[in-house]
Amino acid sequence: MRDFTLAAYRELLQTCLIDHSCKPVREYDTNDSNQVVYLRHDVDRKPGKALQMAKLEHDLDVRSTYFFRCTSECFVPDLIKEIESMGHEIGYHYENLSTAAQRLGVKRGELKEISAFFAQALKVAMQTSPDSKQPRSRFEELHLSMDSMLQNTTSKLMDAALADFQRNLERLRRLANVTSIAMHGMPFLPIDNRILWLKYNYQDFGIQREPYFDIDYNQVLYITDAGRTWFDPIANQRDKVETDFSVTFNSIGQIQEAIQSGNLPSKLLFNVHPEHWTDALAEWHKIAAIR
Repeated sequence: MRDFTLAAYRELLQTCLIDHSCKPVREYDTNDSNQVVYLRHDVDRKPGKALQMAKLEHDLDVRSTYFFRCTSECFVPDLIKEIESMGHEIGYHYENLSTAAQRLGVKRGELKEISAFFAQALKVAMQTSPDSKQPRSRFEELHLSMDSMLQNTTSKLMDAALADFQRNLERLRRLANVTSIAMHGMPFLPIDNRILWLKYNYQDFGIQREPYFDIDYNQVLYITDAGRTWFDPIANQRDKVETDFSVTFNSIGQIQEAIQSGNLPSKLLFNVHPEHWTDALAEWHKIAAIR
């Protein structure tokens, strides 16, 4: 069977359901000893594909999380409401530092410098409890060590990004119950949108889950189709996690075989991008050519 078809995705879910329960991101529980597959979908573009996948999952009595960007293409109110009505979770796929940088005209060199300043602190923060004050105290320390011009640029960027985050979160919450967020990375802009949470705490805005911060990927095996591939570090620029696992796959068939073998960890998280998946042969080849 061809990879990246809805038929193949259905088979994958059916394989998972033999011994696992499938849950949305908001139901992640470190104390759950059962075999669980957490399903995350990043709706980067083509929201109609997300609706198709949501209906497929609903037919199998499976619930998952759909993280929507608040772009003109992806922010489709009726579609978002319909997906939530099936029992799926709606989350916010945020990209606010990237958006703010574009609006403010921040130069690429400055963005690279800001990212480099905070890279190690961000890595530590993603291994720290989100209600800890440590990341924010570390942000202030690093911020003060910048030269005055970069310090000023960073302050403006962070403030503009937070305002953008709050606006978009409010827009989504008019349509759905949003308590989960996940970073969207713009590969052509050298800034990590998660840096926002070194200065601010997303819990202050009623957010319970950010999968890059709140999930232990040494306990949960992370599997993603980023770049329409199951393992390609070049294609997968931003959808990466820190983990001790070294499991890799070349096809959805290999993933199914590994699940059936019982040799994988008891908890898995699939990050699946609906735009990559289609049963239409001509469209399948078109997507493959682009990717």
